[in-house]
Amino acid sequence: LESLLAGTPVIVADDSGAGEVMRATGGGQGVRAGDAPALAAAINLVISDPDRWRADATLAALRVRELFGNDAVCDRLVELYRAILSGDGSQLWKTPGTL
Repeated sequence: LESLLAGTPVIVADDSGAGEVMRATGGGQGVRAGDAPALAAAINLVISDPDRWRADATLAALRVRELFGNDAVCDRLVELYRAILSGDGSQLWKTPGTL
């Protein structure tokens, strides 16, 4: 989150929590964990077109603030507490990608 928030393009493992955040916000490249050639290719992709990745990372920073900023987190906590108090457990889990 910190790198995305700083406007830095990220390269993460696809199947990690960081991969889920990267897919939800953009601004990065996912690779299969342990796949060194894919990692090298992702690094080369970022290096070869820095303007594109800088623009993507800037948009990702805005999306991170939208999804994980204080207001967004507080709003989700209020929703969670209301769901718990109402006994409606169906609202406790969100679909992946909606964070």
